[in-house]
Amino acid sequence: MSSRAEDAFFDLRSLANPSDILIGYHMGCPDGVAAAYILNRGLQKLGLKCQVVPIGHSGQKFTMYVRPGQIVFSLDISPSLDDVDALLLVQQVVILDHHPSEVETQVKLAEALVGKVTNLSDTTGHHCGASLAHQLVISNGLGLSFDADVIHMIHKMDVFQYKMPAHLDSLFLSFKSFLIQDGERNVSFELMDRMFADKDNSIAIGKALSKPILDRTVRLFESSELLVETAHYRILFCYQCADCRPIDFLSYQELIDTKIDGKPTLFITQDEVPNAKGIFNLGLRRAGDALDVSTVASSLKACASTPFVSGGGHPFAGGVQSNVLVAKEQIKQLGVEVLMAFVQIGG
Repeated sequence: MSSRAEDAFFDLRSLANPSDILIGYHMGCPDGVAAAYILNRGLQKLGLKCQVVPIGHSGQKFTMYVRPGQIVFSLDISPSLDDVDALLLVQQVVILDHHPSEVETQVKLAEALVGKVTNLSDTTGHHCGASLAHQLVISNGLGLSFDADVIHMIHKMDVFQYKMPAHLDSLFLSFKSFLIQDGERNVSFELMDRMFADKDNSIAIGKALSKPILDRTVRLFESSELLVETAHYRILFCYQCADCRPIDFLSYQELIDTKIDGKPTLFITQDEVPNAKGIFNLGLRRAGDALDVSTVASSLKACASTPFVSGGGHPFAGGVQSNVLVAKEQIKQLGVEVLMAFVQIGG
């Protein structure tokens, strides 16, 4: 299944229970925050009040938030199968996601929640969470407008391969630096509102922040160590301590790509600091294109002795999450297990 959002229309005025709406968005992610910001503005235009909550990566993502009879929007993230019991009690679940790793889960959710799921996701690469929310709001003719340049740059932050208009290239680093000033996974509604309200001033502030962010990015990359290398694959590891943030992910990836030599190469970044829900992230990236990182993430989560409670992402970048800070030796063992299997099945 690879849905295209252009094929779908959803009438926001037709919500079955407009008095009780939950917007759950990918926590801390610029794309998730932008998607929630745009959709919330649209629903406010219709006079609807929403509960807006950040959703982290865990077994149960929505269960603790939903109430019977609600309309639930899931933006830049998909509910998990562990949420099914709680979601059986809601009126409707509307999913706007673009992560290929979530397609199978979305299919199973639709099967388990018969008649309740409206899937407006798009996994073709043409959309991010923010652009899906923007398309939904604009298609409803609510008289709102959102800066297209901001949406293009949000898309580029989330999907490095996205080709944004060339006139934005010179602004992009300053744009990112403004939004991630509190942490690369800690983008706030307040910063997003300021960016949409006054892009030029926000970018000017971001320009002053960009140099220290790039310096930290280089420092983190240069701390990498080789965990294991065989004739068939290689695993490198970085430990991101509390004072080494925020960094610029695109510049980080460009540095990682200096390791390209044709061999499948997994680059792991362990974040010392848990998110607001106490979940630790293990970032996964690749040097070159010989690995599908979303498959690696799913495989790490599926290992028999895994400490990871969730995982996924894109072919080029993703992550797995745990309730504890996992020991480096265990990360190495699980990485070897997954990449050995990858090599055996020919990628």
